[in-house]
Formats: sequence, structure tokens, C-alpha cells
Amino acid sequence: MKAILALGAAALACLVLAATVAASVVTRSDHRSDENAAARVLYDCASSRTGLLQHTYSVRVLRIAQRHIRGDVAEYTGCTEAVRFALRGPHGTIVAGVKRSRRGGLAAGRIALLDLRGRKVDVLRVRRGERALFAVAPGRYRLRADGRRACTVNVRSSAWRTASVNVICRK
Repeated sequence: MKAILALGAAALACLVLAATVAASVVTRSDHRSDENAAARVLYDCASSRTGLLQHTYSVRVLRIAQRHIRGDVAEYTGCTEAVRFALRGPHGTIVAGVKRSRRGGLAAGRIALLDLRGRKVDVLRVRRGERALFAVAPGRYRLRADGRRACTVNVRSSAWRTASVNVICRK
């Protein structure tokens, strides 16, 4: 009975947190997607039977989620420890740029980091001539530029080596 009440309280706390995060007024769309990702992290750890995160998240999203752990979520769930544990683990680095042709220079755009199921892990906006830097858990990922399937490349991240890749988007 106590376990059912604790699980119900955890679910209620996650819903309250998600509503609070969604209701906050944010001017930039990048911040809004970060807040949504942080809410997904907290829902993931609160609904987990083991108390650990079930999915992989970028270091940036985990840090945002760590800042949003308050109230009932902090008291009735193990989210604080789960996020701290995920941040301590080994991390890989993916450096990516957007090109409009194989020989062209780096272009401006948005680069989405997806897991192999197609879920967004992180999204970064890059300026012309710059590269995006993703800190992630080791594994296989997909990079997609400007939201187009034609601009997709697979990349493998490890804790020992930086993966560098260019996403080529033909006009």
C-alpha cells in the first residue's frame, strides 16, 4: 500500500513539475526545448522502477534537469541521485558542422542529436563557420541538420575519442 502511495505521489510530483516547466514564459525556442527535455528527464527517473534513468541524455539537458529538481520531486523520488549518477558517468564528445556541399565551408543551421529510435537528445544552433559540441553518454547517435532527413548522418561516440563529423545538406 505504501509503495502504491509513493508511486502515486511521484507521478503527481512529475505532473506538477512538467506543468510548471511548461507554464514558464521563455522567449527563445531553444530554451523551451531544453525545458521540455529536462521535464522528460525528471519524468524518466520518477517513473523508473530502478530509480535510474532509462534513456540517454546530453550533459547540458541533465544539468538543466538538475536545476529543476525541487519540492515533491526531490523529496519523494530518487531523481537527484539518478541525475547526479548520470552526470558522473563516462562521457563522449561529438563535434559536428553543417555543410551545403562536400567542398564548401561550414554553414549556419540547427543540428539535432537523435538516439537510434529517432528521439531528440539535444538540439544546438550553430553560426556560419562554427561547429556544434555535444557531450553525450557513449553510444550510437544520429545527427540531423535543419530538420531534414536528407541531412542525416550516423555517428558513434566513445569516452576515449572525440567523434568529428560533418552533416552535408545539398541544396
